[in-house]
Amino acid sequence: MKNKTRLLAAAVAGTVALSCASCSMLPFGGAKKEDIIEAADAFASALVKCDAGKIAKLTNEDKDSDTVAKLEEHLGGNYYSEDQDAVAEAIAKTITYEIDEDSVEISKDEAEATVVFTMVDYDSVLDGVQFDYVTDALTAIENCKDETEVELTFEFALEDDEWLVSNLSDKSFDKFYSFYGYDLDIIPDLTALVDAWSTFNTDTYLTLEVEFCEDVSEYVDDMTYTVWQDNYIAMETTPYYEDMVVFCDFSVDGPLEPGTYDISLMFHDQQLGYGTVVIEDNSSIGGGTGSGTGVNGYGTGSFTPSIDGDMYVATADATNAFVEGLEAEGFGVDFEGTLNVDIVIVLGDNGEFEFAADNSSLAANIYDFMEVNIDPIMMEFLGVSSEDELEATAESLGMGTYDTLRQTMLDALVLEFEDYDFGIYLTGTYTTDGDTIYFESSDVTNFEGVMGTDGSFTVDIGDTSGLNNNEPLVFYPAD
Repeated sequence: MKNKTRLLAAAVAGTVALSCASCSMLPFGGAKKEDIIEAADAFASALVKCDAGKIAKLTNEDKDSDTVAKLEEHLGGNYYSEDQDAVAEAIAKTITYEIDEDSVEISKDEAEATVVFTMVDYDSVLDGVQFDYVTDALTAIENCKDETEVELTFEFALEDDEWLVSNLSDKSFDKFYSFYGYDLDIIPDLTALVDAWSTFNTDTYLTLEVEFCEDVSEYVDDMTYTVWQDNYIAMETTPYYEDMVVFCDFSVDGPLEPGTYDISLMFHDQQLGYGTVVIEDNSSIGGGTGSGTGVNGYGTGSFTPSIDGDMYVATADATNAFVEGLEAEGFGVDFEGTLNVDIVIVLGDNGEFEFAADNSSLAANIYDFMEVNIDPIMMEFLGVSSEDELEATAESLGMGTYDTLRQTMLDALVLEFEDYDFGIYLTGTYTTDGDTIYFESSDVTNFEGVMGTDGSFTVDIGDTSGLNNNEPLVFYPAD
């Protein structure tokens, strides 16, 4: 009887020990290792898809927490460039993962598992490399055979019978997504930032000026412009930059030789501006706009009437009107010289007339006028009062001599007035009575013209035209 009692006690003790051992092998609530593997797989899959919303739902973070906000901003923020987003997407597509099942540990309502992620070693093909286009960077990622591993430990907490990741705030997750916002060295497309370009020349100097709609100063050192004279390279160098304008200058000690001069501004393989100037003789002054060519550059051609009839031309002194405009813009110097403008009257066959300024030669006339007055303008602009101070200022600005600075500023001023228009344009009807022409227009007070014996006629229009020209205008038949 005693032996049976001992056997029974031993059996009970063994059963109790076995039961305890079994209890120690099972987590609280009866969770299994497979539950943690399944939770780890779901979270790893969300990480690979870079799905911030799904990632947050698989954690115990409050949806309004700073950690979730940081994650959403990191993966879905608007502060990355399109190029950076494209590269991040390409890298994310290379990510695979494997759960280390032997690493799974469970303790009551907590657990953890280690997951090893494998992705392209993007640093090996992106770091320190300059790409012309983002497509070049994407191709480098696609062709890269090198891989790198990132090991993450997922910590879980059991909440409402669901295993949720509890360590999303760990810095290891930031490191995992370090490919977002990668600091790419991709050459920007500056052609999209070009606003306009123009070419100008004097008898010793020509320039291509390219105006941008945004600041591009950080890229100027990588720009190069080339000047060709009759298809032979005359100069190739780096331009200079001021107030969102890139200046490509070419000058010679004497007059420019007759021929065709082409100037091209390049940024890597991007052409930012191009101009052609044709020098027909050593006294040419001109320029052109865009990539078009122009003899004596500021433009050739003449006023084109909108009606059929006889055309007459007079030369008007437009100095007062032009100076008033300059003074309104803040120029306070005493201007010298005369600025003339051609005025055209067309006497239509149908009794209508057209009265207008011919702006085709105006730019060249403005150049001549501004060249006479550029020195006092420069003194006012730079706040100096002597030629010695002008020379010193030019040197301090890195322009070498005042002559160089003077020419540069003269060209810049003329560029401002390239499309200047006095706004002179009248239409109406006319009748004749003997040697008098009567002009009627709803735009201005009616005026008269007196015919001369040489085929001309004189019009005393006063300041009606807006020229403040009190001298009568003598109109001669156009050639």
